[in-house]
Amino acid sequence: MNSDVQYVYRTHPRARSVSISIRDGAVVITSPRFVPRMFVQAFVKRSEAWISQHLEKARGAFEKKQSMRKKNTVLFLGNEYQVTVDETRPRGITVEETTLYVHPVNRTETSVQRAIERWYSAQAESLITRLAHELAKRMDVSFENIRFRTQKTRWGSCSIRGTLSFNRKLIGAPREVIEYVIIHELTHITHMNHGKTFWERVAMFDPLHKTHKKWLRTHGVLL
Repeated sequence: MNSDVQYVYRTHPRARSVSISIRDGAVVITSPRFVPRMFVQAFVKRSEAWISQHLEKARGAFEKKQSMRKKNTVLFLGNEYQVTVDETRPRGITVEETTLYVHPVNRTETSVQRAIERWYSAQAESLITRLAHELAKRMDVSFENIRFRTQKTRWGSCSIRGTLSFNRKLIGAPREVIEYVIIHELTHITHMNHGKTFWERVAMFDPLHKTHKKWLRTHGVLL
């Protein structure tokens, strides 16, 4: 049973079932190593309607990302900023209204990108750390440590020992979306699964968590 859907197939040792993801406008099918290829093809065939619907949305977001690159703009706290190199300003990054002024070490594209990435990382770590402490106090929980990474798809995690990890790219999302991710991970300190009580507790501190989760699914590729 073949499908007309074009996709990239891969196996993963930690995969427990066949899953579909859409990355950079392409369909990716991931399965455990022992799953027969015929089963995967049948799964894709059954999922054609879902894939078509979500692929259209993902490609729209991917095209938006390409457009932002051409316009030389970036997202910061959910807003789009124009990147402008200006060596008359202080070294590093200066933000005014909707413009992000960059004074890099030199005018190469690599130097400009590194300056933006350093600034993004500093902003992300500062804001998320502060919000994590504020929200933990409000939720009456405590965490052991907080770490930051730069990943493609994972926005946050919470270890059994209470160490929180967050993706630096979150700084491009609106503040309320960032808070949702932090609340989600803080909830894992007392609920290490995604059961009913987990989502009930998330809703206590973020009644619009479904909207914020949907924002990440739709716009995450832009971050």
